[in-house]
This record gives sequence, structure tokens and C-alpha cells, in this order.
Amino acid sequence: MLNYKFFIYERPCRLCVVKHKIDVTPDRSLIKKLGRIGYRTEQAIAELIDNSIDARLDGARVEIHVTLDFAKGAIAVSDDGTGMGLDDLRRAWVLGSSPPPSKPRLGMFGIGMKSACSALGRSFYTRTTVAGSPAELSATYDEDRWLGDGDWAGFEVDEGRVDADSHGTTVRVSRLNVALYRGQVATLRERFGARYARYMEAGQARIFVNNKICTPIGLDIDHDTKRHVDICLPGGNRMHGWIALLNRRSVKGDYGIDLYQNNRLITSYAKFGVRMHPSVSRVVGELSLDHVPVNVNKTGFLTDSPEYRDAVRAFSGDPATKSVIKMSEEIALEPQDYTQALEGNPTGALPRVGDPASRIMLRKLADSGPIGGLPFPIVLEDADSGVCRLVGSGDGTMIAVNQNSDVFRAFRNPIYFLRMLQLEARALSAHPEALALLPKWTSRWEQFVSGRSRGSGGRAGVRHRDTLPWDLDGLRGAIRRRFHGRFQFTALSILHPFLQNAYRIMTYTLHTTPGSGYLIDSIVSKTPGYTPLLNPVSGQVDTAHDTLDHGDLVIIRESAHVPKSTAATYSKAWVDFYAEVRDRCAGVYESEVDMLWELEGSSLVSLEEVMRIAKRRKFGTAIKKYVSEGHAAG
Repeated sequence: MLNYKFFIYERPCRLCVVKHKIDVTPDRSLIKKLGRIGYRTEQAIAELIDNSIDARLDGARVEIHVTLDFAKGAIAVSDDGTGMGLDDLRRAWVLGSSPPPSKPRLGMFGIGMKSACSALGRSFYTRTTVAGSPAELSATYDEDRWLGDGDWAGFEVDEGRVDADSHGTTVRVSRLNVALYRGQVATLRERFGARYARYMEAGQARIFVNNKICTPIGLDIDHDTKRHVDICLPGGNRMHGWIALLNRRSVKGDYGIDLYQNNRLITSYAKFGVRMHPSVSRVVGELSLDHVPVNVNKTGFLTDSPEYRDAVRAFSGDPATKSVIKMSEEIALEPQDYTQALEGNPTGALPRVGDPASRIMLRKLADSGPIGGLPFPIVLEDADSGVCRLVGSGDGTMIAVNQNSDVFRAFRNPIYFLRMLQLEARALSAHPEALALLPKWTSRWEQFVSGRSRGSGGRAGVRHRDTLPWDLDGLRGAIRRRFHGRFQFTALSILHPFLQNAYRIMTYTLHTTPGSGYLIDSIVSKTPGYTPLLNPVSGQVDTAHDTLDHGDLVIIRESAHVPKSTAATYSKAWVDFYAEVRDRCAGVYESEVDMLWELEGSSLVSLEEVMRIAKRRKFGTAIKKYVSEGHAAG
């Protein structure tokens, strides 16, 4: 007989709970720390201007004066707004306190004045008067005194007497943490002219910097391309604005969408639903995102918020956005003379690799019939085999190009293939018997391309020793003959063929071991067509581009680790190119970083290898952020 014993476990109960009260008054250093949240001088002053705009009298225009006192080292912002009474002044100094949202306001977190002033300097005061009152209230913060014996519960406010007709507020900052310089006045006038343009145009505000008025900064757009945007979002939210094309494309990245909240510019030229690419470098617009949260210093929207992501998705899919982007891609081709392009003398840059404009250009060529104005007009056709064939004879000879051939499809931008055929045909035109062999010679090319594709499972395989383009093989040979140490071509040395662009000057990069750079420099300088730059610092490459009349640049960098191979893999070449541009040594190529990232989609550049190399180079986090922000999406 089995005997069972049962045990009952009772959890001990708490017989009593003791409650304590603790003092959570902020540390006195909080105001100082708030000044370290990352303001630029312009952004900190803008916080004070925001408060002045919020304080404008109903139905009246507020006049705001920004003063940079170079002699005394101080910054002041004054307005003729409503001013503040004692309760309002107390609220202005309490951290995190803001008035009830009776109407849309630019100030929203209750820390703007304190954090902005603390960022600008170590001492500041507010002096304010309410309309119709003879009382002038003033409160002063001195960092050293406050850290010594400041009292949150006993902040001192002085009261004086002024003319009852005066009203408004002045905030003055001294013992500055930031530098003042003469050119700052012009810079601030331009920045504030853009940031507060809507308030100025509506007659709600006038802003002066050192008594010089700021004027609204607008965009030079083609008004025929302007499309209005008005989108209803889930949850009843709404965003509205417009999108259009600039009259002239921007080469500095000054394109994209200006994002506003409560009519105040938060982010300018945001790539908001617009990729970073030369084909859309005319696209600009304005969009109000009043429902999307911004960061605490109002320098940007919270891009990870659901509201922001929903807005991007809705805007990029809106018919108005799609139509303007399509116009930009097509208009980008208008200045290009197709005939001159095929003759090898383009009047402007041809579409780059991966650019939809190259396909648009090709479609226009196909739709236009035989391309005349050339020694040998070109016609595009669909055939079962062959690369090209000659049609007609004598002066009426045309080149019919098969769009279905492996060679034609191997070119990301087939315009260049057509140009090569045209140049070759012109070279052979003096010998009719040789010209007749052109189709046969191009068929050998097709056999090579087709065979290479079959040998790599349908995609042309690329071995490491194949990565150095043929046009640099002569320079590599010259270095090998006179230098017996390690060196490696990388960055655009490897990647420039994928740009497929008629650059006047190309910048190549070459890595070598420490102490060997001067030897490579000597060899390159004696090689015709190349100008060396040994270990250039920020700005030197851009300067060389502006001053060099002909030839190409070769950046020589000394590195502790140089692989044995004289040609980098495509992945390493992209990482090295990114590093050059990131450090602003080759800032002229900012857009090309994004274009060449498209190689990742064709498996030539491996994301895994890129991350491994970048991590070893100590900037893996920067690369990870670059990829996660969608630059690679193109």
C-alpha cells in the first residue's frame, strides 16, 4: 500500500510596508548640462526667436532684433511682443514648463530658453514688460554663482519701473561659450530668412540681425512643374505642401524637401521620399508635418517614429511626388545632345550607372528611329543573334544594333556601347573592306561576354586580379618596375568604370606602407597624365580638382596594413572610397558614394565584407548607419 504525503507551501506575506519620501530636486548643474545637447549658434538663437514669435500680439506683427555685440562679447534677442508677467516669467524659468496649448506654438518642451542660453554662454538674463504695465521684471542666471549656492525654490526676480507704453522681452547672453565673427551677420540673416520665411511672407514677423533686416529666402523653381500635395494619413492626421523642380539642378546636394512644423523650418533639403541621386537633383518642395514629433532642440524630426515613417511612405507614393520625380529624370536628359554624345563629345554629363535616365535616354533613341547627324546613323532592332550589322552601302550605310545581344545588355548604360561602335566605325570608314568586318569583330566580343556569364552561373564573374581597369595597368607596371614594396590600387582606381561618366578629371587612390609614399609619389609624378597627392588632408582634393587643367589625380596614402594584391576587391574599394569622402578629403565625390553602392545589389560589393572591413577600420558604426538610413536603396 502506497502512502502519500502532501505538503502545502504558503508564500510568506509582507506584514507591513514602510513608505519613504525623498527629495528629487534636480541637481544645480542641470541647466549647464542642458546647454550641452548639441546646439549650433544659429540653432540656439533660433530657440529664442521661436519664443519671440510665440509672444506676438494678436493681429500684430512682431519685430525681433538679434544683436551680436562683438565689442562686449554678448548676444541679445529682443522683441516687441506681449511680454511676461510674474507668473509667465516663473513658467519661463521652470524647466519643462510651458503654457497650455491654446494655439500652435513653436516652443513646446519648456526648456528651450534655458538650454539655448546655456549653450551660448555662462551668464544670461531676461528683461520683460507687459503692455500697459509700468513694471519691468528681470531675472539673471550666472553659472558660477548658481552652481555655488543656487536655490530652485528661491530664484530671484527684480522689479523696476518703465514707460507703460513699452512692452516686449529681451534675453541677453554674456561670457560666451561660442565664437563671434564678422561674417556671422550675413550667415544668420540668410539662415533666418529661410527658417522663418513663412512668418515674414505672412506679415507676422520682421527679423533683424545687427539692424539689418532678414528677407525671406525662396527657391528658384519652375512654376509649371509645381504640384500641390495634400495627404490624409491614418488617424486623421494631414500633411500638405508642394513639390516642384528647380530651374537649375543643384550640384551641392541642395535639393529635397524642406520640412516644417507650425510654419517653422525644421529640416532643409531632407531626402524625404526623394533619393540622393543626380537624376533628381532638381526636386525640391515644402511639406508641413505638424503631427510628427521633433527632437528636443527642434533640429530634426524623430525619424524612427511611426508618424515619420508613415509620412515618408505616403509622400513617396503620392501621384504628385511620382510625377515630379519622373519629370526630373527626363528633364535631366534635355541638355544632352544625343548626336554629340554618340560622337564622343557630350555637351554635358551622361547618365551615370544605375540611373533611370540612361534607360529613358535609350528609349528616346529607340523611339526616334535612325539616329541621324552621324557618319553612320544608328538604328536599334530586336534580333535573335549577333551584336550589330551594317545596313545599306556607301554614304547610306547604317549600323543596326541588336538590343537583345549579351554585349548590349552587359552595359548598364548602353549609350556608351553605341558611342564605342560609332567611334570604331568612323576609324574604319577609310577602309571599306575593314568596315565590313565590324559585325564579325563584335561577334567575338559577344562570345567572350556570353562565355564568361555561363561560367559564373549567369552573371559575369569577376576575380580579384581582374578588378584593376586596363587604363591603370600602365601605371601599375611603372610602379612595379621601380618599387619593390607593397602597394594597392583602391577606391575609384577600382570603381571608376562603374560610374561610366565623362569626368574631366578622375581621382584614383593608391595605398602603400608607411615611409614609402614619397617613392610612389616620385614614380607617379614622372608618369605622364597623372598628378600625385601624398596623404592629402580635408579640402586638398577639391582644391586640386579646381586647379588642375588636365590629367588625373592619384591620392597616395600610407597605411599600416596593405594587402599583397595590387588591386583591392570591389568591397574594399568601396569602403576606402567612403572613407575618403567621409573625411572630406574628396568631398567632390559625395553623390558618387551612393551611386557606387548600387553595386551591392549586383553582388559585386558584399555588405558582409564591407561591414567586416569597416569594423577593422574603426568606422563600422558609421557604415551601419549609412546603410540603415536607406542610402543604399537608391
